[in-house]
Amino acid sequence: MTEKTCFVYTMKLKTNKVSEDALEHQFKMAQDIYKTTLLEILKRAKKQRKDPLYKKAYKLPKGRERNSILKELDDKYDLKGKFTFGKFAADYRKARNYDKYIGNDVATKLGIRAWDAYSKVKFAKGASRVNINEPITSFEAKGNTNITISNKKAKISTRQNKLEIPIEYKDDRYETQVFENKIKYCRIVRKKEFGKNAYYIQAIVDGIPPMESIDAPNEPVGIDIGTSTVATSTVYQTELRELAPGIDRQDARIKRLRRKLDRQRRANNPENYNSDGTIRRGRKQWHDSNNYLKTKNTIAEILRKQTEHRKIQHKTLANEILKMGTHFIVEQMSFKGLQARTKETKVSESTGRYQSKKRFGKTLLHRAPALLISQIEYKAHYQGKLFTKADTFSVKASQLDHTTGEYTKVGLNVRAKKIDGQLVQRDLYSAFILQHVGLDGKTVNLDACNADFDYFLRNQNTTMYELETRLSSTGRKIFENE
Repeated sequence: MTEKTCFVYTMKLKTNKVSEDALEHQFKMAQDIYKTTLLEILKRAKKQRKDPLYKKAYKLPKGRERNSILKELDDKYDLKGKFTFGKFAADYRKARNYDKYIGNDVATKLGIRAWDAYSKVKFAKGASRVNINEPITSFEAKGNTNITISNKKAKISTRQNKLEIPIEYKDDRYETQVFENKIKYCRIVRKKEFGKNAYYIQAIVDGIPPMESIDAPNEPVGIDIGTSTVATSTVYQTELRELAPGIDRQDARIKRLRRKLDRQRRANNPENYNSDGTIRRGRKQWHDSNNYLKTKNTIAEILRKQTEHRKIQHKTLANEILKMGTHFIVEQMSFKGLQARTKETKVSESTGRYQSKKRFGKTLLHRAPALLISQIEYKAHYQGKLFTKADTFSVKASQLDHTTGEYTKVGLNVRAKKIDGQLVQRDLYSAFILQHVGLDGKTVNLDACNADFDYFLRNQNTTMYELETRLSSTGRKIFENE
């Protein structure tokens, strides 16, 4: 690989009461630096928006003249970018006498992070507003300074102070290979575990993560990702698997705990509610009891365990899929669009009631298909394998009939269909089509599809016969009745 690569390696810190208090002290300072910098950015931006020149610029069409005025305004209000606010954060650190505990590089990085949060809104990079109260759960240095790893200890140091905390090393082969590479910089991370704060150090390491050498067939692999399942297809095999099948969702328990949380919040803050139970408008102060915080931590711990379990399952599944070939093709999917509620209001013909506008939000939360795809892409990249995102509107894998080249739209409830008189499972067939998408991500090799179709039917029948998941969305009952 010609491009520069790096990866993250995380290790837990062996903290005690003294080191935990010291870390919490530093996190409070980091939070203050970040929030103050962000407020300064927003204050300057507000003044800029009130400038008559700003209003004039946005009356002009997009182009050179408008961009020139906006650049002039950025210079006038000193909104030049991350380096401006990296320096502002470093100066604020010194003015507040935080320099004994927070390094210059750490403060600079917090200022850059504040600018990045604002720029997501300013440059329309996926955010609609800035959350000034976002809690800081990590801080890092610009380079391998201020926060370092030495003699199996994490060292957070400034000219006047040094905090050393032992690290929980695994001392295995993988870890040894990790530290044969150069560390670019380190990050301290705070997580909530079992209702308490736990602390980790992350080493951002130059190079590629150590990997076992695995022989895989030099074949393309089509991947059809759904909300609950993933289908894969190669010349040699097909697979249809449930996403994150072993997670204990505890839906009923979480519902009960959330109702309890609401009752506790209302009991603690009666002055913040109207007589009809709605929240009073205006600025309010909320009081949290110890029992309220205990309930909140219980919910957070359940969700944390689910998240960790899901990550492990997805990483394991990604490794298994990577053994199937050397080129992986998946359709581009907008999971965010699937989460959104439908806009159309419908009335049920059978009940006469309004139908729910909910779609796949909960399923995507529990199954996390996007996480699996990101894992496959990440691992394929480091193993030197190809990963292609096929253009959905060009390929239309779920609609294409490779024998005729025609497209037929079918509803989501249709789990099997006939192709050339043969019954095919919808997701497996889509994966088969994706298997034959070219490197451009837009064209399907229909001749290759015809040549491999018999292999696909044989593989599909084996898969459906040996299917482990009981999900009805796989269409297994249709094949059982065939």
